[in-house]
Amino acid sequence: MSVFQREVPLLLASFSALLALSSCGEKNGSGNDEAGELIDQVCNMDCDHPKQCLRRTKDNPGPDDWKVVSAFCADSIYSLENLSLPEREFEMRKKCRVQDGGVHDPNEYETQDLPCSTSAKVDCSDWDWKSVVLSNDDEVTKIEGQALLLLFDNPSPLAACDTTRFLPLDDEGGFEVVDVSEGDLAYTLGLRSGDRIINFDGQEIIDYDDAMGGLAVFSELYESEHVLQVERNGATLNLRYEVVR
Repeated sequence: MSVFQREVPLLLASFSALLALSSCGEKNGSGNDEAGELIDQVCNMDCDHPKQCLRRTKDNPGPDDWKVVSAFCADSIYSLENLSLPEREFEMRKKCRVQDGGVHDPNEYETQDLPCSTSAKVDCSDWDWKSVVLSNDDEVTKIEGQALLLLFDNPSPLAACDTTRFLPLDDEGGFEVVDVSEGDLAYTLGLRSGDRIINFDGQEIIDYDDAMGGLAVFSELYESEHVLQVERNGATLNLRYEVVR
């Protein structure tokens, strides 16, 4: 168990096409007719946070090893303002478990934004990386903490408006950065297409749990420097960040 998993045992948030220094790759879940009916129902509701539930089909799953089992409106969970990000995610996984018959462990589930909520509700003309990055120089990139938390809460602008994606590397573990455009948040944070994520603050980023645990720590530790280490063209680079209030 990694340091991040011990510190953030509840956080296995969804990969809705990002690693949220953008995000990290989309799970491609198969489903069934019952799940499809629930998805249609939720998409037709007046719901600000429509979610779908995915259950892993094997240990150490890849993007294709997930099954869509249900869908629900998460507005009531989002209305609980006293919940931390990990606690909210765990509540949603518990909801998935109940809807799926209550047999499986909550940690076998992930939640993702339903596709019906992404393109319809995101106005890309309002999205600008400048709302997140306060300053960017050769030494340290300063990031606005509250804006970062809002992206954790609702990553739709990144999924719908930025092209950057993070693909899991099956053979070596870790993630490769692809499709980075100059206007993307990831580009401003120093990432480029072809970069391989190595570690965050000295902790290896091998799989999804490591990545999301690292991001949770990143968003919660203010006024301290963080280092994302990447491999680019055979060389190792250290990208330095500071989250400020």
